[in-house]
Amino acid sequence: MVQTKGTKEFADNNFNWCYGCNNNCVYCYSKWMAVKFKRIQSESEWEIMRPNLKITNKKRFKKYDGIIMTPTSHDITEDSIDTGIKLYKKLLETGNEFRNQRTVVSILEINNLIFFYFNFISNFWFRTMQSSCIKN
Repeated sequence: MVQTKGTKEFADNNFNWCYGCNNNCVYCYSKWMAVKFKRIQSESEWEIMRPNLKITNKKRFKKYDGIIMTPTSHDITEDSIDTGIKLYKKLLETGNEFRNQRTVVSILEINNLIFFYFNFISNFWFRTMQSSCIKN
């Protein structure tokens, strides 16, 4: 019997759109592994999130066999959410499925609502300001 290790227990593929994580959790296994295998020089370097250009610069993704789990080595934070949303959209466009499919779809729906809300508010504010300027 072959023992499955890491994220392969839960998903067939994984992606990380950032290196590091600005939450810098004390118990972070990914940070520990990055130090152990010299991907970073010290633990303090981990809290500086940097985009994984190999992933984020891809124009299109193929349809992968099986389930995708993402992210696996960093949290979704305020600094990384925009990049994550772009990645999720690209992966969904080619019919990929996620381990956390409901969460991914919810993030995209919330993002669309927030975008709609800010557009609505900014248009409302602009038109209100414009009409008040005309009256004066």
